Amino acid sequence: MEGLNLLPWRELQREDKKRQFIVMIVTAILLGIFFIILGHTLVARKIQQQESVNHFLQTEIKQLDQNITEIDNLKQRKQLIMHRLELMYQLQASRPLFVKAYDELVRIIPSGLYIASINRKENTLIVKGYSESIQRISELMKNAEHSKWFKRPQLQEVKTSNKNKNYQREFTLKLTLASIRLYEKSSKGNRTN
Repeated sequence: MEGLNLLPWRELQREDKKRQFIVMIVTAILLGIFFIILGHTLVARKIQQQESVNHFLQTEIKQLDQNITEIDNLKQRKQLIMHRLELMYQLQASRPLFVKAYDELVRIIPSGLYIASINRKENTLIVKGYSESIQRISELMKNAEHSKWFKRPQLQEVKTSNKNKNYQREFTLKLTLASIRLYEKSSKGNRTN
């Protein structure tokens, strides 16, 4: 037994274990690189998918913003059209109002009063004329106040006039016409009767 040498066997075993260890390390490194590349590929694919989803959402958001802008424009146009329609209805309803107002004005003018001019500014009549006395002007204002076609008579000016012996007072009276709704109520009442 003296002639047996166990050292080379041990060295061969050591070298074999070293090779196995190196193979395991290289395999682990290769597997690590493979998993890193696989993970990177998967993450890159997810990022690309998310970017495509984001791009789709951005285009849809732009489209919706355009739709919202169009809707706002349509709402503005609708309001403008509704406003115009309302004005047309008011004009249509107010047409006979002025005829009725002038007719009523003729009825409320007392004797001893002379009307020189009537000017209209929107819903206001400015009446200029001459009167025999202040009492006639006061009577005109009372009649206007009790009329359903006028409201808030305001005497703007009264001055003495030498143009005519009978009509010694020159006056300016402002009459506000009653609202169109008043006419609509009265005309509806007339239609049902």
